[in-house]
Amino acid sequence: MALKDFARIGKPEWPGIATAASLICTATIVIAIARDADFKLKDWQTMIAACIALVGGIMAYRGAMAKVELDREAAAVALQRERLHSF
Repeated sequence: MALKDFARIGKPEWPGIATAASLICTATIVIAIARDADFKLKDWQTMIAACIALVGGIMAYRGAMAKVELDREAAAVALQRERLHSF
């Protein structure tokens, strides 16, 4: 591979927040099972479901706020064009 090929690769990215969260959750469960032989997943089911719901809510909030910011920027550009009379 030439040096110019490395420039096209770009910055590495995370596979996604959902993937990272599920890997952390899985690792936590495996560690808990390894440390405590009497570990029962049903005792933790409510907390896991609450964490999943929280992450889903955060993702929905960020998506909604991104849309609000996009609309705000579009309105600002439209107002600027109207002020300049350059439709």
